[in-house]
This record gives sequence, C-alpha cells and structure tokens, in this order.
Amino acid sequence: MEKLKLSCRISPDEWLEGYDLYYKKFRQKFTYIRAALFIIPMLLFLQQVWLQPSFIMGWVCIAVCVAAVVCIFLNPKNERNAAAHALEGLADKSFEVALSDDRITVSEVVPEGGEQKPPAAVVVFSDKGFCAEETERVFAVMSKSGFIAVPKGGLSKYDLEALRDGVKKG
Repeated sequence: MEKLKLSCRISPDEWLEGYDLYYKKFRQKFTYIRAALFIIPMLLFLQQVWLQPSFIMGWVCIAVCVAAVVCIFLNPKNERNAAAHALEGLADKSFEVALSDDRITVSEVVPEGGEQKPPAAVVVFSDKGFCAEETERVFAVMSKSGFIAVPKGGLSKYDLEALRDGVKKG
C-alpha cells in the first residue's frame, strides 16, 4: 500500500549529487582497499629495487602497480562522467516517487496511452545498509543495492516532512 506519491523533475546535477552521496557511503572504502592491494606490493618492490637497483623485473612490477593504482582511482571519476553524459536527456522527463511501507520507488511518468515502464529505481527499507541523507538540494535514500535522489526544490514543506517520516518509519 502506497503512503505517499510525489511528482518531480530531477536535473542531472541533482542526480549526480545523490550519486556522490551513494559513492561516499558504500563504494569509496572499496576503492581504497583495491588500491592498497597494489600499493603494498609496490612498496615491497621498491624496497627490493633499493637494495638491488639492477633488478629490472622490480622496476616493471613497480610500473604495473602504479598504473593499477592510477586506474583504480580514476575509475570512479570515469563512471561519474559516463553517468553525466547519459543523464543529458533527464531534464525533459517527469518522475513519480512512490513511498510504501517497505520500499521507495521511482518511475518515469509516461503520457496517456503510452507503454508503462518498470520502475527506474527501487530501494527496499530492509536492504543491507539502508540509510537516508539530506543535502540542501537532494534527499537521498540509499542501500547497498542502489539509491534514489529526490530533488527538494520541487517539494512542498509538507511533502518533504511526509517523505522524511515515511522513510524513518520504513
């Protein structure tokens, strides 16, 4: 049973702000862990090259480790840029946010007679790591499986309070 339905338009900047919150909460630590998996061997190879500078394979391994660490840290930026390009057509679309007892869903509003599309995003309150965060422009609902960014600019004070309460009770 749905408790609340809101219509909104989300700009690419607002969606990316929600993505940044999601990335910092759930994915950033794994970026550091993956980088550490290459930094530690790199330090060991550096030690070996320091002791024996003619160890050519050590230099090659250091170069590979440095390249891997650079790629690991550039990957989130590349993902964000790819998402930004994919979101260019987002401003023309209207979305409906539906809050129920156990989940929040976002669906694209289709014109009359149009084919109904499946929900664009679903976050279940019982998912692992479920949380909600708020910035000046966005109310983000997140779990390990995904996130939903609801722009606060188009919401009335009543709708925003109802959304906060519904997420807290869920």
